[in-house]
Amino acid sequence: MHTQIINFKNSSIVLGRDLVDTNLIVEACKTQVATIVCDHHIAELYGEKLLRLLQKSSVEAHLFTFTPGEASKCRANKEAIEDQMLSQGLGRDTTVIGIGGGVTTDLSGFIAATYCRGVPFISVPTSLLGMVDAALGGKTGVNTPYGKNLVGAFYLPESVVIDFGLLKTLPQKEIKEGLVELIKTALIYDEKLFMQLITYYKNGMPLDSQLEEMIHRCCQIKLEVVKQDFEEKSGIRRILNFGHTVGHALERFFDYQMSHGEAVAIGMIAEGFMSCELEILPRHDFHEMTEFLLPFTKQTSFDVNQVIDLMILDKKSKDKTARFVMLEGIGKVHDCSSEYCMPIEIDVVRNALKFIQEIGNK
Repeated sequence: MHTQIINFKNSSIVLGRDLVDTNLIVEACKTQVATIVCDHHIAELYGEKLLRLLQKSSVEAHLFTFTPGEASKCRANKEAIEDQMLSQGLGRDTTVIGIGGGVTTDLSGFIAATYCRGVPFISVPTSLLGMVDAALGGKTGVNTPYGKNLVGAFYLPESVVIDFGLLKTLPQKEIKEGLVELIKTALIYDEKLFMQLITYYKNGMPLDSQLEEMIHRCCQIKLEVVKQDFEEKSGIRRILNFGHTVGHALERFFDYQMSHGEAVAIGMIAEGFMSCELEILPRHDFHEMTEFLLPFTKQTSFDVNQVIDLMILDKKSKDKTARFVMLEGIGKVHDCSSEYCMPIEIDVVRNALKFIQEIGNK
């Protein structure tokens, strides 16, 4: 796939191969000062090299790192990096460059949104999950002890650089985890993409041009949805949260030791079950999606009541009641009277979670 550009509001999303090895990021940085934010692992792979590229171009560049993992997406790390920036005398003429997975792009984007009341931001996702989800759409944030992404801001990066070449450093399990978000996108919007993903998975998930085209399609879909409801006020952006009401609660239950991909895979099966029980989703569609998603799950032993309690702080909740995105079919969501999510009777929710545990034990 040749380099392509998608323009969205004031952002440019550039997709291609080996983009990090060019001056593209340097050229995207319009200020003479830059702050690179990444975890220790990514710093060794790409961060230090980018630092030298910027400095070679006469940009005053700084590199701030943190420990890899979901636990690092927290207010304490945000404060620590901001304090380091302030100690270096960095002001509003600083561009924040977040390079890494979803943890990094969420954290660095939130820093950019609030530092000196907002500075330019460039997002460089290095994971498949980041390329099709976290780095797009302008959602930034951190986790709290009460739940995931509960503190944050809507803040668009000036540029998103999606370099397919970075995927070659990922282990197969991270490709598999990222594939869950592609499946989610297909389930809510594109039946043809869903069928392509089944074939791609059966072929062993190669890092090929088909994957690149599917990533490009997922970016198009997400941006099509987001442009209609950037700050999630009219409701349609909620469809991107399919599987996440249950998924985020599971991540919190397991103290973020369960991967986002596995949690959302379980969440999609559970929310598909609810859709089927309410006779919104045809049973054969539910069986087809469940058969595909089941290999993406491992851990299905959890306390049902505790997980239900954790759903209350989901951002779609209303009157302290969790609400769920419902499917009408593969590639189509139920509009729920233009709310795009709805409360579900607690017994149906409980039965959905018990169903997950039953099929996981077979």
